[in-house]
Amino acid sequence: MTNSDSGRRLKSIVDTMVDGLITIDDKGLVQDFNQAAERIFGYRVDEVQGRNINMLMPEPYHGEHDGYLENYRKTGTAKVIGIGREVIGRRKDGSNFHMHLSVGKMEVAGQLMYSGIVRDISVQKKLAEDTKRNAAAVESLYSIAAQVGLSLEGKLLAALKLGCELFAMPVGAIARIEGGTCWLQYALGPPGSPVSGGQIPLDSTLCKQVWASGRSVGVRNIADDDSRYINYGLRSYLGAPLSVQGQVYGTFSFTSYEQRDSEQREEEFGPRDLAIVHAFAEWAGNEITRNITETELSDRAERMRSILDTVVDGIITLSNEGRVESFNFAASRMFGYEANDIIGKSMQLLMAGPELEKSDRELLEYLTLGTDTDQAGVQEVIGRRKYGAIFPMEIAISEMSIKGARMYTAIMRDITERRKVERLKNEFISTVSHELRTPLTSIRGALGVVLGKEADTLSEKVKKMLETANRNSQRLTLLINDILDLEKIEAGEMVFTMDALDICEVARRAMDENEGYANTYKVGMTLNILSPEPLFVLGDERRLLQVFANFLSNAIKYSLENGVVNIEIQLVDERVRVAVRDQGAGIPEAFRPEIFQRFAQADGSDTREKGGTGLGLAVSKAIVEQHEGTIDFTSVIDIGSEFYFELAQWQEIIRSERREDLPRVLICEDNRDIAYILSNLMEENGLVSDIAATGEAAKKLISENAYHLMLLDLMLPDTDGVTLLRELREAEVGSHLPVIVVSANADQGRVRSGEEGASVIDWLQKPIDRSRLSQALIHALRGDVRHRVLHVEDDLDVVQVVAEMIDDFCDYEYVTTLAAARVCFDKGQYDLVILDMSLPDGNGCELLSDLSENVSVIIFSGEDVIADIADQVAVALTKARVSNDQLIATVRRVLNQRAGTVL
Repeated sequence: MTNSDSGRRLKSIVDTMVDGLITIDDKGLVQDFNQAAERIFGYRVDEVQGRNINMLMPEPYHGEHDGYLENYRKTGTAKVIGIGREVIGRRKDGSNFHMHLSVGKMEVAGQLMYSGIVRDISVQKKLAEDTKRNAAAVESLYSIAAQVGLSLEGKLLAALKLGCELFAMPVGAIARIEGGTCWLQYALGPPGSPVSGGQIPLDSTLCKQVWASGRSVGVRNIADDDSRYINYGLRSYLGAPLSVQGQVYGTFSFTSYEQRDSEQREEEFGPRDLAIVHAFAEWAGNEITRNITETELSDRAERMRSILDTVVDGIITLSNEGRVESFNFAASRMFGYEANDIIGKSMQLLMAGPELEKSDRELLEYLTLGTDTDQAGVQEVIGRRKYGAIFPMEIAISEMSIKGARMYTAIMRDITERRKVERLKNEFISTVSHELRTPLTSIRGALGVVLGKEADTLSEKVKKMLETANRNSQRLTLLINDILDLEKIEAGEMVFTMDALDICEVARRAMDENEGYANTYKVGMTLNILSPEPLFVLGDERRLLQVFANFLSNAIKYSLENGVVNIEIQLVDERVRVAVRDQGAGIPEAFRPEIFQRFAQADGSDTREKGGTGLGLAVSKAIVEQHEGTIDFTSVIDIGSEFYFELAQWQEIIRSERREDLPRVLICEDNRDIAYILSNLMEENGLVSDIAATGEAAKKLISENAYHLMLLDLMLPDTDGVTLLRELREAEVGSHLPVIVVSANADQGRVRSGEEGASVIDWLQKPIDRSRLSQALIHALRGDVRHRVLHVEDDLDVVQVVAEMIDDFCDYEYVTTLAAARVCFDKGQYDLVILDMSLPDGNGCELLSDLSENVSVIIFSGEDVIADIADQVAVALTKARVSNDQLIATVRRVLNQRAGTVL
């Protein structure tokens, strides 16, 4: 490569550098000036070459530069040479900028020269300054928000002032946009600027662009021919959307009426400006939202105070110790105490009766957890007024937490008047039942006789009048019966005789009973059974016939002449569904929520024409719900309606999967949900179970299978449990069957069971105590002989914990080595060995070959068990992965399984 080639190559490199490269001689005259330096300073190379470098420097550097070089030549003291630093440069247009300068010295052909590398850092400096400025602005914003005594208006105006200073724009405004108008709610600026309360057409401002885009907008140097300049003199705009309570509200903006000068021509609004004005708008939106929320909360608190002082019910708050914390006006009126007389004192001052035997804390827990009525959390107690008078009272107490402290709210209601009304109502119902039914029966009977035997002797006019009287006496009888039925159901006084019923046979009987009614309206009836097998439900036939009658009578009387009413019965997800479908006019959508309410009638005029009490569907709903069923309907206008109810399918016997290797239990329980719960509990304890829903089904299963145990409910559809127990003890097949009673009236059953009761393992009251049931299972399967359990474990802390968990239902021993375990095996037989794998003298699995086949093994170790070993034991558990309850349940399950297999 020639020298000329090398020179050209070096020049190409220099000209393509990003940084400016300048060389000067020892007098400070520019020798070289690359293309990057041209871009940075704005000079061409021919404009600077041979001229003093100080032309690129502002004062004071311009005047000091030559002296600096002279001083360096004389003293050798350098300020910039050999190092880099930030300095100020001057462009051809006279503007100054920040740059980084690195200077080096060199000797070329015996002449001292200097090279400078220049980098324009004005952008970075600007970004750093903007960041610092923005951070300070945000800090100032939140210091404004923290000023407690400052109003919302004061805070927002302070924020506008801060933004005006930050962006060097004299006018700031917060506008709410409604329709096509900007309403200036808060404005700040010099005289002649828009003021708070003013309004500007939206189309004439850049707020429209913000509103439409939902983003921040910034514009510098609006042109002279722009309408916004022509109409308002607007030169610059910076704004962001403002949201309040999650909804777009308006804009937060700054404006200027000044033309930017030449030095500011490049300072267009950048991303940081848009971001900071967005932060201002977000802050303002939060402040307005918080102000609205605080105002609403204050108003709500005031309303709540007014409500609490005007409600009929007494409302008090109680501390965790049962002391009165607050006492509303209604409570004062109810008890006769002023709030100051009772606050801080025991709530027992407000009560009488047996509850006073409890401590304040016990009384609070009793009232919070106990319920004596159908309303959850509501109890009826005896209240006591200030001067000793007592009265019936309902109380509902709920727990709450205020700043971490537990407190209670008690709502109290004086029910003295309700008791009077209930007494009057009961007296009225008694009168209706005894005094109205008897004469109505006579009236209907007499009218029936006349219209039957003497009809031919009557004139048409008289006959028509008597038929009208007969028809209305029937309606009155139905009304009275429906009212009495509803009252009985709601009072819990209606007796339901529950039997296993073939619902298809009940439907056929209902059709027979309503055939005459259908003939009167010239309407046919069909029955469609979509099941090859009989469908049984547990129910009261007479009451279900009443539901059928209500469904059928409604469908018939609203059907067109020669129409057909269809009864359809099918099994849907183990529930029997009975539907009655008509071809009538349908039910209006607006009436759907009221259809099952008392005296509900979709069309009063039409109902009067068709007849009806408006109570039939309400009675039907109450009856179906007493059967733990559901009731509903579908309807299409001008097509027809379908009313249906669903009941659980009745199965007398539910057999579990056949597993002859596990102990089998018979559960005699007619409530399917409870039966399934008990079945799952048996499975958790290593047992399988069959379910019998009646006494007869239980006796049938016992005659066919060998059971280790029976769980017995005392309330069965076809008999009571005590009678069944006596029958079993008298029969050879059930004479020695262990029995555990699980019933809601277990205590009463124990009293009347006599000698048979002595043979029962345990009498468990519902709801079920799982722990006690597990103990009873072990006793039933093992008798009085306790299980022997050997735990092979060298960690004594684990031994102590396991012993604490299981030694109440077995004889627990432990050893810490393989050798000690083998000595125990030689001395006696164990029912269960709990085995750790890591022991001082070897692996615990070495003991498996020493154990009899009749000994169950649970591996309980910190090591994961390989599949081959797991197949040789009952269960393999890993320490720290199972809870105490899981370990106890596993031990009980394995012992129960072993007990069943060796009986």
